[in-house]
Amino acid sequence: MNRVGQTGGLDNETLREVEMSGTRARTFGFSGMKPTIVVVAALVFLAASCGGGVSQEDYDTLKVQIEAQEANFASYQAEQAVGTQPRVATPAEPTDIDEISRHPSIMPDSTRYTLYENGRYLNPNDRGEAPITIEAHFRIREVVAEMVSGTTMDFWTFDGGIPGPMIRGRVGDTIDFYLHNPQENRIPHNVDFHAVTGPGGGAVRLDTRPGAVSRLQVKLLAPGIYIYHCAYPDIPMHISHGMYGLVVVEPEEGLPQVDHEYYVLQSDFYTEMGGEESHPALRDAGHLDYSPTYGNLEEPTFVVFNGRPDSIVGDRALGVFGSEVNAGETVRFFVGNIGPNLVSSFHLIGEIFDRVYVEGSFSLVNSTGSMWRARSAW
Repeated sequence: MNRVGQTGGLDNETLREVEMSGTRARTFGFSGMKPTIVVVAALVFLAASCGGGVSQEDYDTLKVQIEAQEANFASYQAEQAVGTQPRVATPAEPTDIDEISRHPSIMPDSTRYTLYENGRYLNPNDRGEAPITIEAHFRIREVVAEMVSGTTMDFWTFDGGIPGPMIRGRVGDTIDFYLHNPQENRIPHNVDFHAVTGPGGGAVRLDTRPGAVSRLQVKLLAPGIYIYHCAYPDIPMHISHGMYGLVVVEPEEGLPQVDHEYYVLQSDFYTEMGGEESHPALRDAGHLDYSPTYGNLEEPTFVVFNGRPDSIVGDRALGVFGSEVNAGETVRFFVGNIGPNLVSSFHLIGEIFDRVYVEGSFSLVNSTGSMWRARSAW
């Protein structure tokens, strides 16, 4: 294994120059996050993967990429940052998709599927004890969609929905992951898998410019429920546009069968409207731009489950949309919170979970012994 200290002839002062290049004068993100974080991750990744360190060619390439990333990002922020200036209302924009919310019932029903592509889980495998390989293709879509009736926003998505698709496997399985960034998109993206052991959760390897495809192969080593998200700078900005989802890594023996499962993810959205109004008052508000200022202030315009307000009520309520849930049936929830700022206090009213896997760990279980039906397990 290469030592991170090996630098292929580049001394520490030279590496420090790359690390700090272009980062002192400007800070990004909700908490003053610097691009230094990305630079360090890239350097470590190169040092660990270049068979002896970072060559001069790698150094030059990395420096050019960093400078291009910063210029691209600065341009975008200059256009998007609205600060606390008085808002000039703009009309709602034509939408690219009819529904931004991925319903909680849209998820793999087991760990048997060996392919995810074009929004579908395919090629089920009657798996025995041996691990399998799961090939997953995510296509980034930068779209305009309605957040509430008459009010549109810009969203950056994995496969056109929020949250992104769930990846589900077992300990020992291999994920063969492809990230597609179509040419018509505007900016680069990547994925940081919290289920992956390695620099940036694979994010550096998956930096993908418009018109490119990146690939990452990883083995699932630890059971649990994990977040994934875009980690391209500025990270909070990409998260606040909708780029996140869950990876479920079941124990080798799998999870007990239940009758119904749901995939719920809480998130915050920050716009020029700040956090003064509830979502019903924001109908017919035109097109709302992203606001890093209100992100810094931790004043979200919307706090939602699965992409938008009212995404799982009415005709989209759990047990109404999709399969019906009947008394006496068991239900499991996979619940996450990407933030990027606010805490989630997810709970049921009028029911008690039989088992709660604390913080998504299958080894930390709170059991109530309740026999209420429909029984629930998160």
